[in-house]
Parts: sequence; structure tokens; C-alpha cells
Amino acid sequence: MKRSFHIGIACACGAGIGTLIALSIGGLWWWVGALIGALCGYIIIDFRGIPKKIKTAWLSTFTWWGDKANIRVFAHFSACLSIMLLWLGILALSFTIAASNPGTFLSGLMGVGFIVSIGMVLITLAIMDGSAPNVKNGTDSWYEAALAINPLAVFLYWIPKGAFIFFAQLLPSFAKKFSAFLKVAFRLIHSDVRVLCAVDAALGTCLGYFLGHVFYGVGFGFVFGLLSYEIVSKRIQKRIPVRS
Repeated sequence: MKRSFHIGIACACGAGIGTLIALSIGGLWWWVGALIGALCGYIIIDFRGIPKKIKTAWLSTFTWWGDKANIRVFAHFSACLSIMLLWLGILALSFTIAASNPGTFLSGLMGVGFIVSIGMVLITLAIMDGSAPNVKNGTDSWYEAALAINPLAVFLYWIPKGAFIFFAQLLPSFAKKFSAFLKVAFRLIHSDVRVLCAVDAALGTCLGYFLGHVFYGVGFGFVFGLLSYEIVSKRIQKRIPVRS
């Protein structure tokens, strides 16, 4: 009976929220409240288990890159970032000298900050790709590294490469993994009880709207949820054993 009471409360809450929204919207769009009420009923029941299931789905579908954040990568990133900040700092100083209007200076500073932020992300992506020069204790290796982080390389190679990796590789990969995450999360969260709560909350919302008060929606939602679980799920469909 305790389980039935929890289901009734979930349906009542969903129906109450849905009825409030339906009465607020009114007109031809009142049914939006019924949809929101159904969604609330679907989520409210067993809500405490949802975050854990989402975490399980996330960990099972998203795997991070290999551990490439070593000294070489950080050193290369720092050098590229320093070069970029140096040249953009010169640009900001030029704006400061040329601009007599403080608003113009502030706009230029915000633009430089935005460019720096985007550049940091793109350079990081390019370096995480694993193609940064491997600096060793040799003159030739340091010379190769110096060539790789010159301003032309930073602006014409590392940043464009990072942009290519972001749009051509990272975004499609993320979209694919996120789609898999949604499928796994739905499979873990979805249940017949949630469907029951969604339907009963929607029915309670409809009656609450047509009768003109949120209390009707809450009451009918509770009754529908309680009866649906006790009669339909337990005794008609017999999906849940009835305790004698």
C-alpha cells in the first residue's frame, strides 16, 4: 500500500503542476499543461534513483581521451598560449592607444578575451591530438619545438587544426556518444510504473482544467494513480504480485 500511496502522490503532483499550467495558458494550447503534467508524473515517481541511473549511463557511454596530458603537451600548450597572448596583447595595447573612448577600449578588450578563449580551446584540441613535437635533451629537438611554436605556426597551423578537429571529429563523435547515452539512460529510467504515472497525471490535468480548479486536478490525479496501480497493474495485468 505504501508503494500505491507514493504513486498516487506522484500523479497528484504531476496533475497539479499540469493543471496550473493549463489554466494559465488556456485557449487552444491548454493541452500543453497536460503534456507537462504527464512529464512531471513520469519524473517524480522514483526520482531519487534517476541521478544514479544517469551517472551509470554516462559512464557506460562516454570515455575520455587517453592520458596524453603529460609534460610535453603542457609545455607545448603553454608556449603556444604565450605566443598568442603576446601578439593579442600588442593588439590590445594598440586599441588602448588609438581609442579615446572608454567604451571602444572595453569592446576591444572583450573581443580580445573572446579570441583568447577560443584560441585556448582550439590549441588544446590540436595538441591533445598527439602531434606536438617531442622535446628531448637535444639541440635539434628544441630547435624543432621552437619552429613549431612560432607565431605563424600558432595562428596558421595550430588554431586551424584545432578548429578542424573540433568540427570534423569532436562534434560528430560527441553527437554519436550523446545519442548512445540518451538511449542507455532511457532504458535504465523507463518503466511501466512511470508510464502509468504519466497517463494518470495527464488525465488528472484534463479534468482539473475542465472543472476549473487545480484541486480537482490534484485529487483526480491521486485517485487515478492509486486505482490504476492497485486495480490495473496488480489485479488485471498482474504485473505486480498482490499481497494477501
